[in-house]
Amino acid sequence: MPPLYRHHHGHVIVLLVVLFAAASHGAPAGGAYDGPTCQFEPSTCGDLTVQYPFRLYNGTEDALPAYGEPQSSYCGYPGLAILCDDDKPTLLLGGHDYTVSGINYTSLTVSLADADALGDDTCPMIDHNVTVPKQFHLPTSTVAYLFFFLNCTFLPDADVIPRPLRKPPSIKPVTCRGSGEEPAMSFVLPEREIPPKDWWQACRSVYAAPVLKDALPADATDPGWREDGYAKALRGGFQVGWDRSSGPCGQCEQSGGRCGYNRTAGFLGCFCADADGALVAGNAAGCSKISDTTAPLPEWPVLPQACLLLP
Repeated sequence: MPPLYRHHHGHVIVLLVVLFAAASHGAPAGGAYDGPTCQFEPSTCGDLTVQYPFRLYNGTEDALPAYGEPQSSYCGYPGLAILCDDDKPTLLLGGHDYTVSGINYTSLTVSLADADALGDDTCPMIDHNVTVPKQFHLPTSTVAYLFFFLNCTFLPDADVIPRPLRKPPSIKPVTCRGSGEEPAMSFVLPEREIPPKDWWQACRSVYAAPVLKDALPADATDPGWREDGYAKALRGGFQVGWDRSSGPCGQCEQSGGRCGYNRTAGFLGCFCADADGALVAGNAAGCSKISDTTAPLPEWPVLPQACLLLP
Protein backbone atom coordinates (compact mmCIF):
# COMPACT_ATOMS: atom_id res chain seq x y z
CA MET A 1 0.00 0.00 0.00
CA PRO A 2 1.55 3.39 -0.97
CA PRO A 3 2.25 6.01 1.70
CA LEU A 4 -0.59 8.38 2.51
CA TYR A 5 0.27 12.09 2.37
CA ARG A 6 -1.51 15.07 3.87
CA HIS A 7 -0.49 18.68 4.45
CA HIS A 8 -0.74 20.33 7.86
CA HIS A 9 0.61 23.84 8.56
CA GLY A 10 3.01 23.63 5.68
CA HIS A 11 4.45 20.33 6.74
CA VAL A 12 4.02 17.02 5.02
CA ILE A 13 3.12 14.19 7.39
CA VAL A 14 3.84 10.80 5.96
CA LEU A 15 1.76 8.06 7.53
CA LEU A 16 3.23 4.67 6.69
CA VAL A 17 0.85 1.90 7.65
CA VAL A 18 2.46 -1.52 7.97
CA LEU A 19 -0.38 -3.86 7.15
CA PHE A 20 -0.68 -7.46 8.22
CA ALA A 21 1.67 -9.48 6.02
CA ALA A 22 -0.60 -12.52 5.92
CA ALA A 23 -2.45 -11.48 2.80
CA SER A 24 0.09 -9.14 1.38
CA HIS A 25 -0.98 -9.68 -2.21
CA GLY A 26 -3.11 -6.65 -1.46
CA ALA A 27 -5.87 -5.43 0.83
CA PRO A 28 -9.04 -4.76 -1.13
CA ALA A 29 -11.52 -2.13 -0.05
CA GLY A 30 -13.65 -3.06 2.91
CA GLY A 31 -10.84 -4.81 4.75
CA ALA A 32 -11.14 -8.10 2.84
CA TYR A 33 -7.89 -9.95 2.14
CA ASP A 34 -7.27 -12.01 -0.94
CA GLY A 35 -4.76 -14.82 -1.02
CA PRO A 36 -4.92 -18.41 0.22
CA THR A 37 -3.11 -17.94 3.52
CA CYS A 38 -6.23 -18.10 5.66
CA GLN A 39 -8.86 -20.55 4.47
CA PHE A 40 -12.11 -21.19 6.29
CA GLU A 41 -13.05 -24.23 4.19
CA PRO A 42 -11.33 -27.60 4.88
CA SER A 43 -8.85 -28.93 2.33
CA THR A 44 -7.75 -32.49 1.65
CA CYS A 45 -4.52 -34.40 1.15
CA GLY A 46 -5.27 -37.91 0.04
CA ASP A 47 -7.87 -39.20 2.49
CA LEU A 48 -6.96 -36.67 5.18
CA THR A 49 -9.14 -33.62 5.87
CA VAL A 50 -7.02 -30.64 6.89
CA GLN A 51 -8.61 -27.66 8.58
CA TYR A 52 -7.82 -25.05 11.20
CA PRO A 53 -5.69 -25.04 13.34
CA PHE A 54 -3.76 -27.19 10.82
CA ARG A 55 -3.00 -26.02 7.31
CA LEU A 56 -1.46 -27.29 4.10
CA TYR A 57 1.69 -25.73 2.71
CA ASN A 58 3.97 -26.30 -0.23
CA GLY A 59 7.19 -26.88 1.66
CA THR A 60 8.88 -23.63 0.63
CA GLU A 61 7.63 -21.15 3.20
CA ASP A 62 10.74 -21.44 5.35
CA ALA A 63 12.85 -20.06 2.53
CA LEU A 64 13.87 -16.44 2.87
CA PRO A 65 11.66 -14.13 0.79
CA ALA A 66 13.17 -12.14 -2.03
CA TYR A 67 14.04 -8.52 -1.34
CA GLY A 68 10.91 -6.44 -1.05
CA GLU A 69 8.58 -9.43 -0.78
CA PRO A 70 6.48 -9.95 2.34
CA GLN A 71 7.21 -12.67 4.83
CA SER A 72 4.85 -15.62 4.79
CA SER A 73 2.01 -15.67 7.29
CA TYR A 74 -0.97 -17.91 7.85
CA CYS A 75 -3.98 -18.81 9.91
CA GLY A 76 -3.44 -21.76 12.23
CA TYR A 77 -1.12 -22.69 15.07
CA PRO A 78 2.65 -22.54 14.67
CA GLY A 79 4.15 -25.96 13.99
CA LEU A 80 0.91 -27.44 12.58
CA ALA A 81 1.72 -27.10 8.89
CA ILE A 82 1.19 -30.28 6.86
CA LEU A 83 3.11 -30.93 3.67
CA CYS A 84 1.13 -32.77 1.01
CA ASP A 85 3.39 -34.65 -1.37
CA ASP A 86 1.78 -37.11 -3.81
CA ASP A 87 -1.32 -37.20 -1.58
CA LYS A 88 0.84 -38.20 1.40
CA PRO A 89 0.39 -35.81 4.36
CA THR A 90 3.56 -35.23 6.37
CA LEU A 91 4.18 -33.29 9.55
CA LEU A 92 7.68 -32.13 10.43
CA LEU A 93 8.72 -32.63 14.06
CA GLY A 94 12.22 -31.66 15.09
CA GLY A 95 13.53 -31.92 11.54
CA HIS A 96 12.11 -35.43 10.93
CA ASP A 97 9.12 -36.49 8.83
CA TYR A 98 6.05 -38.10 10.38
CA THR A 99 3.23 -39.39 8.22
CA VAL A 100 -0.22 -38.20 9.32
CA SER A 101 -2.81 -40.97 9.19
CA GLY A 102 -5.65 -39.11 10.90
CA ILE A 103 -6.73 -35.96 12.72
CA ASN A 104 -9.57 -36.03 15.25
CA TYR A 105 -10.87 -32.49 15.66
CA THR A 106 -13.19 -33.54 18.49
CA SER A 107 -10.68 -35.24 20.77
CA LEU A 108 -7.88 -32.91 19.54
CA THR A 109 -5.52 -35.75 18.63
CA VAL A 110 -3.31 -36.51 15.64
CA SER A 111 -2.19 -40.00 14.58
CA LEU A 112 1.41 -40.09 13.36
CA ALA A 113 4.00 -42.63 12.30
CA ASP A 114 7.72 -42.10 11.85
CA ALA A 115 8.33 -41.99 8.10
CA ASP A 116 11.60 -43.90 8.60
CA ALA A 117 9.58 -46.89 9.83
CA LEU A 118 7.17 -46.93 6.88
CA GLY A 119 9.62 -47.81 4.12
CA ASP A 120 10.51 -51.18 2.66
CA ASP A 121 13.04 -52.00 5.36
CA THR A 122 11.78 -55.03 7.29
CA CYS A 123 14.11 -54.17 10.16
CA PRO A 124 13.83 -50.39 10.69
CA MET A 125 16.12 -48.80 13.24
CA ILE A 126 15.19 -45.39 14.62
CA ASP A 127 18.18 -43.05 14.79
CA HIS A 128 16.56 -40.01 16.40
CA ASN A 129 14.30 -39.03 19.27
CA VAL A 130 10.91 -37.47 18.64
CA THR A 131 10.76 -33.73 19.28
CA VAL A 132 7.28 -32.51 20.17
CA PRO A 133 6.71 -28.74 19.88
CA LYS A 134 4.93 -26.87 22.62
CA GLN A 135 1.66 -26.96 20.68
CA PHE A 136 1.56 -30.74 21.17
CA HIS A 137 1.61 -33.16 24.07
CA LEU A 138 1.92 -36.93 24.20
CA PRO A 139 -1.16 -38.44 25.90
CA THR A 140 0.06 -40.74 28.67
CA SER A 141 -3.15 -42.77 28.39
CA THR A 142 -2.29 -44.04 24.90
CA VAL A 143 1.46 -43.58 24.38
CA ALA A 144 4.38 -45.73 25.54
CA TYR A 145 8.02 -45.81 24.46
CA LEU A 146 10.30 -48.24 22.70
CA PHE A 147 14.01 -47.79 23.34
CA PHE A 148 16.54 -48.60 20.65
CA PHE A 149 19.96 -49.65 21.92
CA LEU A 150 22.09 -49.75 18.77
CA ASN A 151 25.45 -51.37 18.05
CA CYS A 152 26.21 -52.61 21.53
CA THR A 153 29.55 -54.34 22.01
CA PHE A 154 30.19 -56.33 25.17
CA LEU A 155 33.77 -57.43 25.72
CA PRO A 156 34.46 -60.84 27.25
CA ASP A 157 35.28 -61.01 30.93
CA ALA A 158 38.84 -60.05 31.65
CA ASP A 159 40.97 -59.53 34.69
CA VAL A 160 41.10 -55.78 34.17
CA ILE A 161 39.84 -52.76 36.07
CA PRO A 162 37.36 -51.39 35.41
CA ARG A 163 35.64 -54.61 34.43
CA PRO A 164 33.98 -54.64 30.96
CA LEU A 165 30.27 -53.96 30.75
CA ARG A 166 28.25 -57.17 30.56
CA LYS A 167 25.01 -57.86 28.72
CA PRO A 168 22.12 -58.38 31.12
CA PRO A 169 20.94 -61.99 30.81
CA SER A 170 17.27 -60.93 30.64
CA ILE A 171 17.51 -59.24 27.22
CA LYS A 172 18.07 -60.64 23.75
CA PRO A 173 19.07 -58.78 20.56
CA VAL A 174 16.91 -58.29 17.50
CA THR A 175 17.42 -60.99 14.89
CA CYS A 176 15.94 -59.42 11.75
CA ARG A 177 19.36 -58.18 10.68
CA GLY A 178 21.01 -61.45 11.54
CA SER A 179 22.98 -59.77 14.30
CA GLY A 180 23.00 -62.89 16.46
CA GLU A 181 25.16 -62.56 19.56
CA GLU A 182 28.42 -61.34 18.00
CA PRO A 183 30.12 -58.99 17.52
CA ALA A 184 27.70 -56.04 17.91
CA MET A 185 24.08 -56.33 18.98
CA SER A 186 21.02 -54.08 18.93
CA PHE A 187 18.07 -54.24 21.28
CA VAL A 188 14.52 -52.86 21.03
CA LEU A 189 12.91 -52.82 24.47
CA PRO A 190 9.77 -51.35 25.99
CA GLU A 191 10.61 -48.91 28.74
CA ARG A 192 9.30 -51.25 31.41
CA GLU A 193 11.73 -54.03 30.39
CA ILE A 194 14.97 -52.08 30.42
CA PRO A 195 17.38 -53.65 32.91
CA PRO A 196 18.90 -51.34 35.52
CA LYS A 197 22.53 -50.22 35.84
CA ASP A 198 24.87 -48.92 33.18
CA TRP A 199 25.07 -51.81 30.68
CA TRP A 200 23.67 -49.54 27.95
CA GLN A 201 26.92 -47.57 27.92
CA ALA A 202 28.29 -50.39 25.79
CA CYS A 203 25.94 -49.21 23.00
CA ARG A 204 26.96 -46.69 20.39
CA SER A 205 23.60 -44.86 20.54
CA VAL A 206 20.27 -44.96 22.36
CA TYR A 207 16.96 -43.53 21.09
CA ALA A 208 13.35 -43.55 22.24
CA ALA A 209 10.34 -43.86 19.91
CA PRO A 210 6.70 -43.40 20.97
CA VAL A 211 4.21 -46.15 20.09
CA LEU A 212 0.69 -47.06 21.12
CA LYS A 213 0.49 -48.90 24.43
CA ASP A 214 -1.60 -51.64 22.82
CA ALA A 215 1.33 -52.44 20.51
CA LEU A 216 3.71 -53.42 23.31
CA PRO A 217 4.59 -57.12 23.56
CA ALA A 218 3.86 -59.29 26.53
CA ASP A 219 7.46 -60.53 26.31
CA ALA A 220 10.17 -58.56 24.50
CA THR A 221 12.37 -61.69 24.35
CA ASP A 222 9.82 -63.44 22.14
CA PRO A 223 11.42 -64.37 18.78
CA GLY A 224 8.50 -62.89 16.86
CA TRP A 225 8.95 -59.52 18.54
CA ARG A 226 12.69 -59.51 17.89
CA GLU A 227 12.22 -60.52 14.25
CA ASP A 228 9.54 -58.14 12.98
CA GLY A 229 7.06 -57.54 15.78
CA TYR A 230 8.69 -54.32 16.91
CA ALA A 231 8.58 -53.02 13.30
CA LYS A 232 4.81 -53.53 13.25
CA ALA A 233 4.54 -51.56 16.49
CA LEU A 234 6.50 -48.70 14.94
CA ARG A 235 4.36 -48.67 11.82
CA GLY A 236 1.26 -48.53 13.98
CA GLY A 237 2.39 -45.07 14.99
CA PHE A 238 1.33 -43.04 18.00
CA GLN A 239 -0.92 -40.16 18.96
CA VAL A 240 -0.20 -36.59 19.96
CA GLY A 241 -2.72 -34.13 21.30
CA TRP A 242 -2.82 -30.40 20.81
CA ASP A 243 -4.08 -27.72 23.17
CA ARG A 244 -6.46 -24.95 22.31
CA SER A 245 -4.91 -21.53 22.36
CA SER A 246 -5.26 -19.03 25.17
CA GLY A 247 -4.74 -15.28 25.37
CA PRO A 248 -5.71 -13.13 22.38
CA CYS A 249 -5.76 -16.14 20.06
CA GLY A 250 -8.19 -17.94 22.37
CA GLN A 251 -10.44 -14.88 22.47
CA CYS A 252 -10.36 -14.77 18.68
CA GLU A 253 -11.41 -18.42 18.37
CA GLN A 254 -14.20 -18.06 20.92
CA SER A 255 -15.68 -15.33 18.75
CA GLY A 256 -15.55 -17.53 15.63
CA GLY A 257 -12.31 -16.18 14.19
CA ARG A 258 -9.02 -17.66 13.08
CA CYS A 259 -5.67 -16.66 14.55
CA GLY A 260 -3.01 -15.24 12.25
CA TYR A 261 0.71 -15.76 12.84
CA ASN A 262 3.87 -14.73 11.08
CA ARG A 263 6.53 -17.28 10.21
CA THR A 264 8.41 -16.58 13.45
CA ALA A 265 5.30 -17.64 15.44
CA GLY A 266 4.36 -14.07 16.36
CA PHE A 267 0.62 -13.50 16.83
CA LEU A 268 -0.61 -10.97 14.26
CA GLY A 269 -4.35 -10.74 14.79
CA CYS A 270 -7.77 -12.26 14.28
CA PHE A 271 -9.35 -13.04 10.90
CA CYS A 272 -13.09 -13.30 10.41
CA ALA A 273 -15.49 -14.07 7.57
CA ASP A 274 -18.03 -11.42 6.57
CA ALA A 275 -21.56 -12.06 5.30
CA ASP A 276 -20.23 -12.76 1.81
CA GLY A 277 -17.59 -15.15 3.06
CA ALA A 278 -14.75 -12.74 2.34
CA LEU A 279 -11.84 -12.71 4.72
CA VAL A 280 -11.58 -9.55 6.80
CA ALA A 281 -9.61 -8.43 9.80
CA GLY A 282 -11.30 -8.49 13.18
CA ASN A 283 -10.37 -6.36 16.14
CA ALA A 284 -8.36 -6.87 19.31
CA ALA A 285 -11.30 -8.57 21.03
CA GLY A 286 -11.97 -10.97 18.17
CA CYS A 287 -14.73 -11.11 15.59
CA SER A 288 -17.78 -8.89 15.90
CA LYS A 289 -20.66 -8.54 13.47
CA ILE A 290 -19.11 -7.30 10.26
CA SER A 291 -21.00 -5.36 7.64
CA ASP A 292 -21.44 -7.14 4.34
CA THR A 293 -20.40 -3.98 2.54
CA THR A 294 -17.53 -2.37 4.38
CA ALA A 295 -15.40 -2.99 7.42
CA PRO A 296 -13.02 -0.44 8.95
CA LEU A 297 -9.40 -1.22 9.51
CA PRO A 298 -9.07 -2.90 12.89
CA GLU A 299 -7.10 -1.74 15.85
CA TRP A 300 -4.58 -4.54 15.85
CA PRO A 301 -3.19 -5.79 19.15
CA VAL A 302 0.31 -6.06 17.65
CA LEU A 303 0.26 -4.84 14.04
CA PRO A 304 0.05 -2.56 12.14
CA GLN A 305 2.62 -0.20 13.50
CA ALA A 306 2.26 3.45 12.46
CA CYS A 307 5.32 5.59 11.83
CA LEU A 308 4.98 9.38 11.61
CA LEU A 309 7.77 10.84 9.52
CA LEU A 310 8.03 14.60 9.90
CA PRO A 311 10.20 16.50 7.40
